[in-house]
Amino acid sequence: MSEEKINHALPFRDLPVAAYQLDRNGQLVAVTPAFARVLGYTDETACLAALTGSADLWYAETGRRQALLEDLGRSGRIDNKASHINRFGFSTPIVISETGRGFMDQDNQIDGYQVHVEKVTDASETQDRLDLIESRLNTLTEFSTEWLWETDAEQRFTWFSQSVEKFTGVPREWHYGKRRDDIGLEDGQDGWAEHRNVLQRREAFHDFRYRRKGPNKTDWLTASGVPVFDANGSFIGYRGIGRDITYEVETSRVNDEVFEAIDDFEDALSIWDADDRLIMRNRAFRTMNAQVPDGIALGTTFSEHIRLGLAAGSYPIAEKDPDAWFEARMNSHITGDDVVEFERQDGRWIMVRDFKLSGGGTMTLATNITARRELESTLRLAREMAERANYSKSMFLANMSHELRTPLNAVIGYSEAMSSGMFRASGVTRYEEFAGSIEESAKHLLNLINDILDISRIEAGALELEEEALDLKTLIEQVALIVRPRAAEASVAFDIQVDLGLPSLFADGRSIKQILINLLSNSVKFTKPGGLVSISAKSESDGGLRLVVADTGIGIAAEQLEEIWQPFTQVGSSYVQAHEGTGLGLSIVRNLVRMHDGRIDIESAPGAGTRITIRFGADRMRSENTHTADTP
Repeated sequence: MSEEKINHALPFRDLPVAAYQLDRNGQLVAVTPAFARVLGYTDETACLAALTGSADLWYAETGRRQALLEDLGRSGRIDNKASHINRFGFSTPIVISETGRGFMDQDNQIDGYQVHVEKVTDASETQDRLDLIESRLNTLTEFSTEWLWETDAEQRFTWFSQSVEKFTGVPREWHYGKRRDDIGLEDGQDGWAEHRNVLQRREAFHDFRYRRKGPNKTDWLTASGVPVFDANGSFIGYRGIGRDITYEVETSRVNDEVFEAIDDFEDALSIWDADDRLIMRNRAFRTMNAQVPDGIALGTTFSEHIRLGLAAGSYPIAEKDPDAWFEARMNSHITGDDVVEFERQDGRWIMVRDFKLSGGGTMTLATNITARRELESTLRLAREMAERANYSKSMFLANMSHELRTPLNAVIGYSEAMSSGMFRASGVTRYEEFAGSIEESAKHLLNLINDILDISRIEAGALELEEEALDLKTLIEQVALIVRPRAAEASVAFDIQVDLGLPSLFADGRSIKQILINLLSNSVKFTKPGGLVSISAKSESDGGLRLVVADTGIGIAAEQLEEIWQPFTQVGSSYVQAHEGTGLGLSIVRNLVRMHDGRIDIESAPGAGTRITIRFGADRMRSENTHTADTP
């Protein structure tokens, strides 16, 4: 071999492919390590030594080498020539494919040949290898919940791994020759059109979900696939994996229904994991905590949720000592021992219960108990009112016992004295005195009975008003004729002030008189000698009427101002208790004022007198009658 050939062959030995080199006479001069391994030798040196001068030994067919050399000599090349060759140490030939080219010397003459070799297995070995590959794939999918599949260029299934039958109960042969379109049910399912577009574009797809109508049942499946191309770049089909997701879909549907029911639950429900982070909350929870959106995001810790609520003012109960309330709330949440009730900033009352879960998490249930609290408050108020009414009636009976017995005893005593002639010798004057006492006692009894009948009719809604336009000046003067003598007898001054031009009042005359007589009589009764009782009537800026009865009497304590309006009630005072009365007067007054759509207010303090103001709206005023002067 010339020096030039040797120099040309040296780098050849470093090639990573299976190849050999021949000189211009067809003699073997160099091999690569990869070629030596194809023929069963450990290295290129041993292979070259064994085959130099006897290259025909590696061809299993006689004359095959000579035919290849002739092809090289004619055209200077060979392309993909398949030959059976013998391997050192192996009894079975293998198939190789040889592609070779000549290379030139300095004179542009063929100086030798370089041939690349590719190992090609025979049909039986190919099938064995395919069977081995499929066995391996089946083994792998045996431990997976997925199966493998392939299609041809027309999208028809050509192969499935055995696991498809294991997980779906449908034989793999049943799929062969069918497209996914043939076995899939659309039923309005989104995604089919896009899936077909992806296949048309020969693109990979992932997790396409569809329903498959099998021979005996319908399943939910998911498929992922990639396009496959041959050596020339031609599309030959798809290859991918599939999985049965029927259980997941059904479970998800049930879960969706459960979560929908939870979301519609009227109580606010939230679930916190073992790390006390929010992992689920329903609509009521989101609505209840809408003022702190950062505090209801998934992943928020319970302590962060409560602190954000405190900062937003959601818990007015915690305003006095936020830290103490926060600590108490966290403790009840962690232990799940307590039921917590508190008022929210929007006025709703909430009852919160924490339930510990087996996985270490917590379910918190917040119930709106506003209606219950209002009912409890109403019942408590009703009970208090019932107790107050019961007490008032007891006091009424006690008072009535005295009020009725005193005049009755007088009537009976004087009547017996007169009928027995006990004081006949005293003359007519004494009998006239007895008759006067009997008359006074009878009038007192009549007043008591009238008061009782009035309050009964009012409470039963049986009192009918006979309304007309009243001349207030005249009406007040009529009342004054009754009250003045009582005031004079008690050494109490009496004053009347009526605005000029005061319109008439459209009302029931008897009721208005009763209101004024009751109020003025009370003022006189509870004003000590030397005091003053007054009544005034003035127009309001809105066109209404203001009547004011004021005195300089003993006054009423603030805590008793509401109590005095209750039937059968007399406030506790030795001075008050020394005066006769049923405790019905003021109750009658307030009810009569309300029946005229009016409003009555009281201002008083012990020792500072009392001022009672009655207001009637402009709709009750009539301008046809007016006053021309104050009443002195």
